[in-house]
Amino acid sequence: MDGMDDLIQRMREQDEMMRRLAEGPMRHFRETEEAIARMGDLARGLDTSFLDKAAAAASAGDLALRLPALSDSVTAAFANLKTPDFVTALDSYAHEARNMQETIEHLSLAPKAWADQIAAVSSCIEATRFTLPTIDFDRVGGLIAASGLQSDLVARLTDRLLFRHADLMESLGQPGSVLASLPPAISGLPAMDVFVHTSAVRSITPHEALDEEEEERAAPLRLTIVTETALFLEQTLPELKPAFLQQYRGVKARAADRGPDGWTQGSASMRKLLKGVLHTAAPNELVLPWATKNNKALDIHGRPTRATKVDWLCQFTPDDAYRAYVRTELNSALALIELVDAAQHVDEFPEFEDQYAWIMLRAEVAIRHMLVLWKLAG
Repeated sequence: MDGMDDLIQRMREQDEMMRRLAEGPMRHFRETEEAIARMGDLARGLDTSFLDKAAAAASAGDLALRLPALSDSVTAAFANLKTPDFVTALDSYAHEARNMQETIEHLSLAPKAWADQIAAVSSCIEATRFTLPTIDFDRVGGLIAASGLQSDLVARLTDRLLFRHADLMESLGQPGSVLASLPPAISGLPAMDVFVHTSAVRSITPHEALDEEEEERAAPLRLTIVTETALFLEQTLPELKPAFLQQYRGVKARAADRGPDGWTQGSASMRKLLKGVLHTAAPNELVLPWATKNNKALDIHGRPTRATKVDWLCQFTPDDAYRAYVRTELNSALALIELVDAAQHVDEFPEFEDQYAWIMLRAEVAIRHMLVLWKLAG
């Protein structure tokens, strides 16, 4: 891969940016709590005895006679509110409360949920950054006897996916960033995509072993993605088309069966599901008028291409960097599955279990990405 050192440096910088983003809302939250505590301390120090005097005077019926004295007490009490400490505390509280409200409205997330989400993005970036240098990208697919143009295509698309992701992450620091325009369900997906894709490529390509510490860090991350993705697909696929849920369960059952040539049959069914989800989430009758109006690519039969359908789905998240990323994301997933399908590895199937699991997860995450876009499109 060209520019690997540059890419890893960019990922290191983006990981640090994610850490700062995660810290930001939580810092506002802590400072707001501190401002509230300071206001409470000052309020407890106020002389409020005039209120007791006013109540007693009112009950005795001589409130009018006592008003001058009470007025002096009220004036003295409220003079305490003009102290520099109280004014500073009030200003601080107002400032932090305003920042917190703007953050919550901007992201539609509670501060802790936002911090947790960004921390997850950071974990995926960090795991990918340590995985990349271990992969021999000159021999993509070498562990499953893949060769030729398909291997080169997967290598090129992986390269493009990584740089698209780097561009997308850098756009977060720009005004009106993609993070502001995307709902929480989408904004964390790209980093997850990249981690899963590079791990899947690594599983079928000659590679160095990860350090034990990195293996321990990546294992729970993979488990979380597997669990969350399966749950999302189980819940959402029937909303798009009930038959897709049955097809997905069939793929999973075939993977668990591990019978003769199971990986070929399972991956072919998964590829069919992946394409079926795209064509159903972006149907020709809706995409074609939009594609014609916007001069988007059509195939030789005059139907919207796969890339055009992805563009149509992405129009509901108006951001160029995200649109460029997700187009490459889908193409890289399909290319990887097709590479595995074409490889001749039947006799060595028992050794293919880990590779098969990563390839299937790669496709599941791509489907998850499309379904989230579809739900956003309404």
